[in-house]
Amino acid sequence: MPLGTPPLAGPGAIAAVMVFMHEASTASERVGAALGLVGVLVVLWLTLRFVGLVWRLLGQAGIELVTRISGLLLTAIAVKPRPTRSANSLGRRLMVLRRRTSPLGCS
Repeated sequence: MPLGTPPLAGPGAIAAVMVFMHEASTASERVGAALGLVGVLVVLWLTLRFVGLVWRLLGQAGIELVTRISGLLLTAIAVKPRPTRSANSLGRRLMVLRRRTSPLGCS
């Protein structure tokens, strides 16, 4: 179980709960956030409880495939914000260039 502890109860998980509870302004939103947390805990418990069964069903090749796909998805999520920021920055620079090259000085 020590391998599962940092991702499940590490700083990222604690920060996520703190952010969700901070953003919940009404009692119903706090109950919804708490129910979401309970749902995640149930799914995690079921996953850890039946990991042996999943391992037997998928086999070594299936586990390696799931690991590679998970890594690919994690990489895609990590890289996604960078092109968005670059596109926004490029768009702002183009707007400035258009204003500078406009014959009347306005867009």
